[in-house]
Amino acid sequence: MRMKPEKNKKRKKKVPLNALLYQELERYDEAGVSLWLDGKPSDPESIARACTAREENNYMRDYYSNDRNEIYGIGFDKI
Repeated sequence: MRMKPEKNKKRKKKVPLNALLYQELERYDEAGVSLWLDGKPSDPESIARACTAREENNYMRDYYSNDRNEIYGIGFDKI
């Protein structure tokens, strides 16, 4: 017997994931590059979801590098 969900409970809608962005960020994460979202440490899935949540969500990507021009972090800040 299949039960119907209660009408009063709101289902949390899952935000679509930008697969290409997610894959790119996964590679950076696996390489040890720190990922940041709005100034806080983050992960590939959270960033990909935030960047594809709505058309109004525009994020600027900033690359953080050391003296040898090696990238050690990428930040995504809402603009």
